[in-house]
Amino acid sequence: MEIERKFLLSELPQAKQFTSTTNIKQGYLSATESKEVRIRQKGLKYYLTVKSGKGLERAETEISVLRTQFKKLWPATKGLQLEKIRYELEYNGQLIEIDEYKGELTGLFTAEIEFNSVKEALTFQPPKFCIEEITYDPRFKNRKLAETDKSAVEKLINCGKNEIEIGTIPYIIKDGEIKVVIITSRKSGQWIFPKGQPEKDLSSDKVALMEAKEEAGIEGEITAPPIIVPYTKGENVINMKSFPIKIDKLCKTWEESKERKRKLVSIEEALELSTQKAVHCGLKYLEMLI
Repeated sequence: MEIERKFLLSELPQAKQFTSTTNIKQGYLSATESKEVRIRQKGLKYYLTVKSGKGLERAETEISVLRTQFKKLWPATKGLQLEKIRYELEYNGQLIEIDEYKGELTGLFTAEIEFNSVKEALTFQPPKFCIEEITYDPRFKNRKLAETDKSAVEKLINCGKNEIEIGTIPYIIKDGEIKVVIITSRKSGQWIFPKGQPEKDLSSDKVALMEAKEEAGIEGEITAPPIIVPYTKGENVINMKSFPIKIDKLCKTWEESKERKRKLVSIEEALELSTQKAVHCGLKYLEMLI
């Protein structure tokens, strides 16, 4: 099982920090939303890899292949190929792999960090050169990048400049079961987590706590770093920055109690009631945390 977080960079860190540099060429023999089959040349070594799953935890099986086998399979990946330079550096005892993409993807830089456990991954604080987490953004999966043309690259590079919304994942553990609070949207009536816009004079975590109280009558504490989930709104991409909040108190009346419905439900019920990507990703994140 591969446990990995991925980040967008605005530029490469200073070259003196790198401990190694490797040229990589890879292509995809098969690629679906849940599984991909990849061949890769990494320096003078060649691999066939099968990956499945999404987000933080993914299953991975990899075997070495001969150069002749790689060359024979490479034409079958036409249209799903990419090239990059991989740099490695150490940061607080953690290995960070930084990719500088080439060809159609020139100008794009990402960083990947693998972890031994979900807990280790979720408590990791990235260096300042990581400007945005893209672990849960499907546009940055390598199989998607392999089919991305030059016209779309600028949007990817500017992902860190996307509009931000502050979200919450309010939960309580009751009789050994995780339950979450969902509320209805004022406009559509869909079941969502409390969320709002950034406030100029407030940090993101304080905004999350404020929105939880105003929209759902929740008082509590933030228990983990936020998950960042992108979603489209018209032609724009919004980065939803959602904080897990452990509920200490559910108020009987609250500021928006006459404008929204509120439910305390199990994770399974929340998945059935809500179609929102931020809710589904938040629930998966919560399950990994608890």
